[in-house]
Amino acid sequence: MEVSKSLAQRLGLTDKSRFLLEGATDDVILIYNASPSAPSVWKNVRGDIVFQGNTSVCFGQSNPDFVLVRYVERKLHQRGAKTVTSGPQSCEPGKTLSSVDIIAFQRGALLNEQVAYLLALAKLVEEDAFKEYETATDYSSTVQQRGAYSLLIEAELERNARDGFGVIAVSDIPAVCVIPPAKPDQIEGVKALVTRDRDLIAPAVSVDLQFTQTTTDLAFRGLQRRQCGYAAAEAGALQTLIQALRRDKMSYLLSPAWFDPQEVVQATFDALDARKQDILKQEELARKRREDALLEDQRRNVRQSERGEIERQLRQKNGSRARGLMSGINDLVKALAEKRTVDRDSRFPNYSSWLNKRFADQWETFNVTSDVSDFGVVQWNGRPLDAVIVKAVVQQKNRPLGKYENGCFMFAFIDDVEFNMQRELFSATCDTADQTLARWKVGKKFRSQWNAED
Repeated sequence: MEVSKSLAQRLGLTDKSRFLLEGATDDVILIYNASPSAPSVWKNVRGDIVFQGNTSVCFGQSNPDFVLVRYVERKLHQRGAKTVTSGPQSCEPGKTLSSVDIIAFQRGALLNEQVAYLLALAKLVEEDAFKEYETATDYSSTVQQRGAYSLLIEAELERNARDGFGVIAVSDIPAVCVIPPAKPDQIEGVKALVTRDRDLIAPAVSVDLQFTQTTTDLAFRGLQRRQCGYAAAEAGALQTLIQALRRDKMSYLLSPAWFDPQEVVQATFDALDARKQDILKQEELARKRREDALLEDQRRNVRQSERGEIERQLRQKNGSRARGLMSGINDLVKALAEKRTVDRDSRFPNYSSWLNKRFADQWETFNVTSDVSDFGVVQWNGRPLDAVIVKAVVQQKNRPLGKYENGCFMFAFIDDVEFNMQRELFSATCDTADQTLARWKVGKKFRSQWNAED
């Protein structure tokens, strides 16, 4: 049926956009995103439309049925689109430039939309943001042909005049019972072909099909109990299922898709080859990861070796000075912990407070060990001064409890020999010292002469 031109004229559409409204109402129109922000569709130097990556589709009509959705998807796959993302959602013309590659609609359904929507869609075409890609005139005839082909398949099955694989549809449940062919590995080819032609087999299903390998009896039970909406099998098994479905007066339809034996052989090879290639890719990635890990270990060992040599030279050069400063801290730490002397000058108040709590709980110190954690140079009022950081472990026992425990502390200070002063004294438990000690180093512009720095 042709649509009167009066609507396009009343809306003021030019020759550039009139095709949206003028023509047969059954036509399916595809327009492509010609703007610079098109997600994945573009025109090459030969003038061909190229689909790169995932092709996004929206519909310029309200509530398109899934038969139309699958029809459009199949059209685009035939034109070179690898993956197509679509659904029964309507387009929002103002949001399409950067998110949609193809706008599709059936002309008759578009005519039912609001005038404002028609004008917004026409504006995209008038401004060359979207351009005409294809007008498909075979939608209605294609749907009719599919119905006729289903009947032909069934008739030829009854006469044993068809060889190959097909699918029976009983409901829209997205599960397919697959009866293995005589050559079991060909089940992979059958699954691949059913997935490829899902628009013909399950046009009303909006989710991915799930496959279950089963026997003829269990497939029939699955169809009866609505555990499977579809059954895929060779011609002989399909005949058996049809007879059982007729006997029990169950409604069914032969899907308008048929796969001849050679097609299944090729699809099986492709599916198994793709799986093999994927395994090889995964093995190659695993090998590459192992090689990278080995190289990283080797680099780490070299860095550690270089670092070790740098630290050996630094500690050989500065060992006497660093250990001399460490001994001063160790003597005070031991005196406070073992002899319970009082830190009258509050040099390390955190440590003294911790000891007092431990003494109150009847802990006794029986050993203190200290070591240089770092030694270096800081800037103090424009003068370079030595600074030391010491790690001390306090070993204690509690007679009433019959327990041993260790306390760990970090101590630091700047040694000002010129003024005979120890400045910027610092103490904290080992498990809390990292961040505060890091800030202490940064604030004092500390440069290590003990550890190799990154």
